[in-house]
Amino acid sequence: MAQLVARYVRDVEAGSSSLLTPTKTLKDTVFAVSFSFKPNRLLLSFAYCLKNVSLQPNLKNMTKPVFYIVTLTVALLVSACTHTETTYYPDGRTQSVIQYRGKKEHGKTIYYYHNPNTVEIEVEMKNGKRNGEFHRYFINGLLDTYCVYENDSIEGVEVMYLANGCKSQEYTYVHGKKEGPHKAYHLDGSIKIEGGFKNDLFDGPWTYYDERGVVVGEGTFHNGDGEVTFYDQNGHKSRTTQYKNNKKEGPDQYFTPSGEVYREIIFKADRIVSTKTDSTLLQ
Repeated sequence: MAQLVARYVRDVEAGSSSLLTPTKTLKDTVFAVSFSFKPNRLLLSFAYCLKNVSLQPNLKNMTKPVFYIVTLTVALLVSACTHTETTYYPDGRTQSVIQYRGKKEHGKTIYYYHNPNTVEIEVEMKNGKRNGEFHRYFINGLLDTYCVYENDSIEGVEVMYLANGCKSQEYTYVHGKKEGPHKAYHLDGSIKIEGGFKNDLFDGPWTYYDERGVVVGEGTFHNGDGEVTFYDQNGHKSRTTQYKNNKKEGPDQYFTPSGEVYREIIFKADRIVSTKTDSTLLQ
């Protein structure tokens, strides 16, 4: 670094740089060069500042020289600390390409599948945190998930897709938590589920549809607690499921067309505790 600065000082003293002319003020030169974000030009401008400060005893023509030198030094340090690192799989294929500022990820981070060597994840980073667009791809190159991060938390709508390119689900986030409408889709693109969240928990009415748009289930939730009732093709109650804190809790009951319970599965925090079936009711 010292050698480069010395070389540029000699160039300036010899008048070999067309970038610097007597008509340009130090302020003009520093800002014109520093904001080009080219390390060699930053060094040149830094050398010019040093030359003027050290060689001119009269500093009346230099407006706040220390301020401009500090500004330029900071810009130079930032530029020098920004770099890109690439990692590889054992067979030489690219595994990741990550931009850094200092020791923290800053800029675009990309991860690759091994075979085929297509992009798996692409995300914008800022000071080591996800900040910007996030893309996850299937191995066939089609989009799997899209969302936007702010300060490492999802903000807005997250969209998920199936491997055939069809939209699968949509969630709405506020400060990293599910908040607002949720939709899920059938393979043909028709709506499968409509519901909502509040503070990451099921909330409000939830409705389930078949491919024809016919309601096959409905329920109501509050703070993740509620019950969903499903219907058969004739509109009869076929099943009820209990939820607590977003998880199945209690009896999950199956009904005959006449309304009798022929199967009961007991859940505890989404785990099956016991199962009971009366097969005589199915005859």
